[in-house]
Amino acid sequence: MKKTALLLTLGLVTSCANLSTLQTARTVPPKTIEGFFGGGSYQSPQFSDLVNKATGSSEKLNLPYVEVGARYGIIDNLDVGAKITIIGTMAADAKYRLLSLGGFDIATGLSLGYLTISQDTKATTGSTTTATIIDTMVPLYVSFEPIEWFAIYASPKIWGRFVSGTTTTFATFYAATAGVKLGKNFGVMLEATQGNSLGGVEFSMTQVNAAFFFQISPPEAVKPAAEKAS
Repeated sequence: MKKTALLLTLGLVTSCANLSTLQTARTVPPKTIEGFFGGGSYQSPQFSDLVNKATGSSEKLNLPYVEVGARYGIIDNLDVGAKITIIGTMAADAKYRLLSLGGFDIATGLSLGYLTISQDTKATTGSTTTATIIDTMVPLYVSFEPIEWFAIYASPKIWGRFVSGTTTTFATFYAATAGVKLGKNFGVMLEATQGNSLGGVEFSMTQVNAAFFFQISPPEAVKPAAEKAS
């Protein structure tokens, strides 16, 4: 029973490493793909405490991770994306740009994340205990791009987390990301995220990310101007 409770609590205080934003408020142009790959480090005092209690250690844990993903432009002001964080987490989202004024943009969207955690509890339950984590997140994106190869962005977000195992638990959280994007058709993104709980569980976390991005445009979008006019 204690192991099961530990697994459920662990699910609540694990960020799924999907709090990374890795995008500005601008949407990817229609029929264009923007891919990225990178990684970062995740830290949570509550996560460290749980692991230390289970292992008898007293370390401050920094969890490294790798993630890869892509976005695709559906129509003007609307794109969708998906990413995988190693190990084992997945997320998908859609983003709609609400305002574009010069280099200033505002967008919002919806994101869904998924993760499963398993623990061997055969000694006490005769089977393996599995917890399924589902995150539903509503972000706001704000960015400013004074020149085409440089942008700064911020993304406050709120999300709810369902953890389902032998019982079902729900908690709400909020976080904020700040970052920079360097490059136009390819380049790097650097960002940091801070998060806390709104209710249901005590939780705080810090996450830093770095990623390389690139865009793949449809053939008609990269033809010379003279050829397009002919």
